[in-house]
Amino acid sequence: MGTDIDGGVEVRPGGAGSSWSLADVLTADLPRDYDAFGLLFGVRNYAGFTPVAPGRGLPEDTSPELRRLCTVEPVHDCTWVTWAEVARIDWTASAPQVDDRIHEYRPTSAGELLVGKASHHGRAWHAVAGEHVRLVVWFDS
Repeated sequence: MGTDIDGGVEVRPGGAGSSWSLADVLTADLPRDYDAFGLLFGVRNYAGFTPVAPGRGLPEDTSPELRRLCTVEPVHDCTWVTWAEVARIDWTASAPQVDDRIHEYRPTSAGELLVGKASHHGRAWHAVAGEHVRLVVWFDS
């Protein structure tokens, strides 16, 4: 059985001290990417990354809209990460250990293309990037 991510992006439109609001950016369309899950949250961490934001739980000040989404089904590993923390990640760093899952590659004119694992994702963050942004997530297996 696989593990999927769910959650949403919250913003503080009024700045520090204001309430968090659920932005119109949910994680339902994010691919299953165990490398990202491991690096960011320590979930399915096959490559041995030191996770950025593992096991923080659901924030006490989570927006009511997002809290309702989290209680729809049994979930695990609730946590969150700020945009500032994501922006500091060195995405070019090598994993500390070899990921021993089977990798599938397809030859292309530009070289080998990895097709056996989910592609890297991050463009959705740029649509809502700002000083008071966080991603709140949970997983189901």
